[in-house]
Parts: sequence; structure tokens; C-alpha cells
Amino acid sequence: MAVFGVEKWFSMDSEKSPDIKTKNKKLRRQRMLEFTIAGSLLIAFGLLFVNWVSDKYLDKEIGILEKELAEFRASDTLEAKRSRPLKGNAAWDYQLIEWVLSPRADWQNKNPKHLPKSELQQDDSFSQQQLILLNKFSVDFKPPIADEAALIDDKYASLYPLVHTALKKQSCEWGYPIERLFDSKLDWMAVESQSMKQFASFMALHSLTKSPDERLQIAVDIIAFGQDYSRHQNPTAVFKSAFVKDLGYRLLEKTLGLPISNKALKAALKRLNSIGLIDGLRVFKCLPLGHKSFLTRLRYQQSGASPNSVTKSWIDSKPYGLRSRSTIFLAWEWSYSKALFAQIHDYQALPFSQRKAKKEALMKSLDGSKSVFGKIVVPLCVLFLDFDYKPNCKHEMLKILIAAKLHNMEKGTWPQSLDALSPYAPKGFAKDGYTDSSQPYKLLQKGERFFVYSVYEDTVDQNAQVDERIGKELWQTGDLALSLATKAASKKPKQKPKK
Repeated sequence: MAVFGVEKWFSMDSEKSPDIKTKNKKLRRQRMLEFTIAGSLLIAFGLLFVNWVSDKYLDKEIGILEKELAEFRASDTLEAKRSRPLKGNAAWDYQLIEWVLSPRADWQNKNPKHLPKSELQQDDSFSQQQLILLNKFSVDFKPPIADEAALIDDKYASLYPLVHTALKKQSCEWGYPIERLFDSKLDWMAVESQSMKQFASFMALHSLTKSPDERLQIAVDIIAFGQDYSRHQNPTAVFKSAFVKDLGYRLLEKTLGLPISNKALKAALKRLNSIGLIDGLRVFKCLPLGHKSFLTRLRYQQSGASPNSVTKSWIDSKPYGLRSRSTIFLAWEWSYSKALFAQIHDYQALPFSQRKAKKEALMKSLDGSKSVFGKIVVPLCVLFLDFDYKPNCKHEMLKILIAAKLHNMEKGTWPQSLDALSPYAPKGFAKDGYTDSSQPYKLLQKGERFFVYSVYEDTVDQNAQVDERIGKELWQTGDLALSLATKAASKKPKQKPKK
């Protein structure tokens, strides 16, 4: 009986077990479905909440951006030079040079009405051979041979008086809205166009046909021309202005070795005092404003909302063909750019002696950035770090070199210290920027040359040795030096060959 009971129990349990398993399986599936639905709803509501928070964050930041743009325009004093005698916009004169040498695409069908009249036409741009000659000359400043010199037509010299007039005008507004900093339609003017540098090279080459006094004036004109170009709100254009100014500085240094009148030297010194310096801090104000305006523009495109004051002029244009669909993504990019530019701002606020370690840390932190637009902005930031130091130092050093030449012409000796040059600079000279503006630029008479020099980036005094290959480390650069011959080099008599 016992055995029969056990068998009955086993057989009854076996019959019911498939139903129980099926029921449990259905129950598990139902619970999984419920959890999936609940999880999906939770994720959806979470994304909606994060999107709402991101939307509010962007609204707040765009409101701040509009105030920052208004404050920047109100405080930006580079647009006007009240000391200049002529009214009008100098940029319009400079744009005629662009119209001739490298016209913008939208100028092909309709010429700008504001451009001054000129005998030159759009098809009068430099040929490839002429550009090669100009680029070669801008590197070594060696006078071209007769065949090469014939390539430069004197008709381009008709543009030089235009530059001379433009340099006397009170305003220089390039018409480049900072809100459209990353607009590919406007980048042609600031980024792709090489007309300003090309014409500066032509001015330098054309000066070889002039007297030393006139050549000195042209060199200063090139420097002033580059400074006007630095009033651009596009940082890349400002960076190019440093190359234009450096061309003028190098021509000026070479010209000072010629017999120049006392009157021309004093006039050049007075003009250098009035030209001004490249404002690197202004560039770093433009970059974040332009980048955040670019993100604002993308947000307008993805939302279809009514344009605000930042985006109202962008309805028909598409930057880089991008259209974002994620408010969360834009908010993350905005937050990243704020952190990035905060680091850059902290770097710019440091004196030069403290920048070495900060720069190395900053470069490492920028490597491997996961930001999509950071890949555009970060290279620009790295490019512009300290770019204004060298041309601004050269500007002051050349003022000292001119004063030293005047001292030599009037007293027959080269100055031993900057104090001896006080009659030519009643307000004194600015100090070496590479020493946190705490130490003066140095004077040195060595051999048959007189040097004015800065300790440069490594801040080590190398006694005017300028070889930038001195050290293997990044910051071992030698000195930044300008010089003049103290006397004409004597020619050694030819030795008779030994028998």
C-alpha cells in the first residue's frame, strides 16, 4: 500500500508540474514586460526632465550672452581713433585691396557700392609668378634680380596712396559681426583671403625703389596697416595682422641701417608711439562670445523657435552644414566651452613667468577632448596663446632702436643705458613683457653691432644670442634681438695665392 501511495503522489505531481512551469514562465515574462515598460517610462521621463533642465540652462546662458555682447560692444574702444584727422571708415579702403587681389565670392555678381573708385579691376590680381616673388621677398628681404623685379607692375602702386589715406581715418569697422564668428560664409574675408599680407609684401618690395626716408615711412605704414587689421573681430584675422606687422618691423630694422635724416627718424618714433599694440585679451573675449553665439544659432535651427537678437541675422545661413537635434547635447557643449574658456582666461591673467607650467597642463587637458565643437575651438585657443607677445615686444624694441640711432647721430656714441635715451622718450619705454614687465629691455654693443634685446620665452639672458635652436626644451629659445651695424664692415684685402 505504501508503495502504491508513493507512486500515486508522484504521478499526480508529474501531471501538474508542466502547468506550474508554464504559469511561472508567463508570470516572469509579464513581470519583465512590466519592468521594461516602467524602466522605459522612467528613462523617457528622465530624458524629458534632463531636456527641460537643459532648455532652461540654455535660456539662462543665452540671456547672459546677450548682455555680454552688449557690454563688449560698449567697452570695445578699438573701432575709433579720434586723433585721426579724416572722417570715414578705413576698412572700406582696405576692402578695395581685397576686391582687386582676392575678391569674395559674393562680389562676383554685384560689386560693393561703398568701395572707393579705382583704375584697377578684379582681374588685376597678382599672378602666380608675382605671388612667388612676393612670398620669397617677405622671407629673406633680398632685392630681386632684374628679371624678377620686372614682374611687379607699378600699377599696384596706385593702391598705396589709398592705404596712406585710410590710415588717417577715424574709424576702422570691418563689418564682421562677432555673432557670426564661425560662419563659413564670412570666413572668406578673414580666414581665406591673403590680400592684406600680399599687399603688405608688395609695399615692402616697392619701397626698395624709394629713398631711405620714404622707405622708413612705408615700413611704419605697414605696421599701422597691420594694426588696423588687428581691429577685426575675427581672431584668425587678428592673428594674420601679427604677420603683417612683423613684415613692417623687419623692413624697419633693415631700413634703420641706411642713412636716414634726423627729421624722418623723429617722425617715425612719434608715429610708433601712436599706433598701438595687438590686444590679445580682446581676441580671447571674441572667441567665447563667437562660440556661444554659434551654439545659440544651432539651437535656433533645431527648435524652430523665433530668432532672438543673437540669431536674427542667421535665418538663411547654415554653418558647416550642421543641424543639431539635441538640446541636451548643446547644453553639454555649452558647459564644456565655459570650462574651457575659464581655463584660458586664468592662463591669460597669469604673468609670463607663471605661464610655463600652466601652459603645459592646459595643453594636456585639451588633448583627447570629447567635445564635437571643441575640436574646432581648441586648436584656435592653442594657436592664439601668447601670439601677441612677440610683435608687441618688437614694437617697443624698435622705438628704443630708433632712439639709439638718434643718440648716435647727435652725440657720436651708442647709449649705454635706457636712461641716456630719455630726451627721445619723455614718458620712458615699456619694460620687457617676458619678465612680467618688471625688467627693462637690454642694450648691448658687441663687435660691430648694437643690440636691443629681450630675454624672450625662456627668460634667460643669452647676451643677444638669437638662435632659437639653443635648447632641446620647448622654452629654451635664445633672445629676441634687433640690431644695427655700428660702422661699415671693412673689406679685407685679397690675399695673394701662395706659390
